[in-house]
Amino acid sequence: MQPTKAPGLKDLLFRNTHLLVLSILVITLAGMSALNNLPRIEDPRITTRNALVITQFPGASAERVEALVTKPLEEELREVEAIKAIESTSRANISVISIELVDSIDKSTNQTAFSRIRDKLGEAEVRLPAGALKPEFDDERGASAFALVIGLSAADGERRSMGMLSRLAEELADRFRNLGGAERVTVYGDTTEEITITLDRGELAAQGLSAADVALAVDAADPKGAAGALRASDRDLFLEVGGELDSVTRIRNLVVRQGSDGRQLRLGDIATVERLWREPPDSYGYLNGERVVFVATAAAENVRIDEWQVRADDVVADFRASLDAGIRVDEVFRQSEYTEERLSSLSGNLAMGAAVVMLVVLIGLGWRAAVIVGAALPLSAFSTMFGLTFFGQQIHQMSIFGMIIAIGLLIDNAIVVTDEIQKRLKAGEGRREAVAGTVSHLFAPLAASTLTTILGFMPIFLLPGNVGDFVGPIAISVVLALAASFIISMTIIAALAGRFVPEGDADAPRDARWWQDGIRVDALHSITRRLLTAAFERPLAAIAASLVLPVAGFVLAGTLSLQFFPPADRDQFEIEVWMPDESSLTNTRNTSLAIERAIREQDGVRQVSWLVGGSHPQIYYNRIMKQDNNAAYAHAMVQAESAAAANRLVVALQNDLEVRFPEAQIIVAPFAQGPPVDAPVGFRIVGPNLATLDALGDE
Repeated sequence: MQPTKAPGLKDLLFRNTHLLVLSILVITLAGMSALNNLPRIEDPRITTRNALVITQFPGASAERVEALVTKPLEEELREVEAIKAIESTSRANISVISIELVDSIDKSTNQTAFSRIRDKLGEAEVRLPAGALKPEFDDERGASAFALVIGLSAADGERRSMGMLSRLAEELADRFRNLGGAERVTVYGDTTEEITITLDRGELAAQGLSAADVALAVDAADPKGAAGALRASDRDLFLEVGGELDSVTRIRNLVVRQGSDGRQLRLGDIATVERLWREPPDSYGYLNGERVVFVATAAAENVRIDEWQVRADDVVADFRASLDAGIRVDEVFRQSEYTEERLSSLSGNLAMGAAVVMLVVLIGLGWRAAVIVGAALPLSAFSTMFGLTFFGQQIHQMSIFGMIIAIGLLIDNAIVVTDEIQKRLKAGEGRREAVAGTVSHLFAPLAASTLTTILGFMPIFLLPGNVGDFVGPIAISVVLALAASFIISMTIIAALAGRFVPEGDADAPRDARWWQDGIRVDALHSITRRLLTAAFERPLAAIAASLVLPVAGFVLAGTLSLQFFPPADRDQFEIEVWMPDESSLTNTRNTSLAIERAIREQDGVRQVSWLVGGSHPQIYYNRIMKQDNNAAYAHAMVQAESAAAANRLVVALQNDLEVRFPEAQIIVAPFAQGPPVDAPVGFRIVGPNLATLDALGDE
């Protein structure tokens, strides 16, 4: 054995000042670099496991849509082993199928599963009836909340067509798509152009034609399919008729009937053909009672939302400068404000916790030990930040929350190491021997203690599905912080304590200045010594006494309310409105505007935005947009003056609206933390008779 080698390794940083300073600088610079470059978002990104399949079947009843479209698609989709749940809604003209993947799917495999689903939809397409459109697969629902939502509307006293607003919205959307870091950009509440044919009933009757005859003639003239083929020995050439039905003039000149005398009856002779903006559109957008078109933009996962927001503001400012005074550009939602507020609050809690810990160490060990022990906090925090980059993590409320949890654990190793070195120095050991002896003595027990604590957080780290995506970063932060704390305590903190902790005689009276060596209450010290002595003399009684508080805690836990994820402390909440299935989009819109007037009667309402006919643009990470092209549905986001006002309004509006609007089913709900959940409690009633299911559901 060579006893000189072991101390040489254990006190390496103590002996080498340059290496000690370099280690501190490297950790600090690496942490500050990570802090500056890590993406900053409000909440963790949850892996996309939800998707929609939307299939339109114009002119079909809900029963035909279910039998001819929804059922064949579901049969094909059930063969995809990665699908956990399939929920479908069949309405007149449209089928909407909601898909949820199994929890084991992660970011590296979800696109493979979605590709498999697309293949199955392609196979099912041949089973769909004539007239059904191609299924649209949307796997971006719930991928992330929109970072910025802009509303375009006519200024007060101005009149602007929805066509103009729709064109301007597309222009703004294109500008956002060209903005670096924009993940997806979507326009809601806009309208599209269409060519409308209005038949003259009198002229139609005079010609002996019906609307169905005209429809067949238009359909036959639409050159979507091949008109024929030229077949040769070496190749086949398919022929198509040129000239799509994309102009008013061409449609007016369509021949509806060819007479035996060569005379032609054209569509323009019996109908008015004109290009109009579609009315009603697929959905209506409203902001504070005024019709708007929403432009929603989501930021990519790897960007700092605060820096991206500055560049997005420049895009909006340039776009606003290019408009005339008759167009208003409103900021409906701005995620960066909530992100900065949340992270600032948590960072303040982190700093406050660190200050309390250092104060306790100051009282117990003195100012020098407090400074040395306190150095473990920023060094461990910097190391944790740097470690997050290797796990593809971001700075958000869960990662910072994990560091807050770890504050008390981080300081333990540093306190034990510093106190042990202080005792050895007062016992007369040399500084180098005290450092080497402390590291040798404490390495195994502190490593075991750290490892057991890390293993305690591993179940959180290994949670599958949406819950794991949401709370997993807590475990990652805690594990990284604990590992960093142990390594730093065994090296840097030990070296600092060996250099700066004062020497002294253990039996000498303590300095009257408490901030030098800490406060020592002799009476409390004596009581503690007697209690420990008694505990070692009567171990069974000591064990029984130590179990009193834990057992009492388990007993009293049954009296507490259980809620795994608490409500979000946010000044926003949502309102969902379901009208009867046969309700028109116009009727749903009128009811929604009446509901908004009732909302405005309450104090504390700052902003109300609606999307009638579909889900409101997603502004919170776990509110998945599941409704599309539903004329009987409306979705509102309400912004209150404060979080307290929002909590009050949720209760007041739920009680008021369901009484004042009995024809509608209205749900007023606050935002909640955690993975996407439709409702706290859900029931599914299965049976063959729809009328019976409706009755049981109402009951």
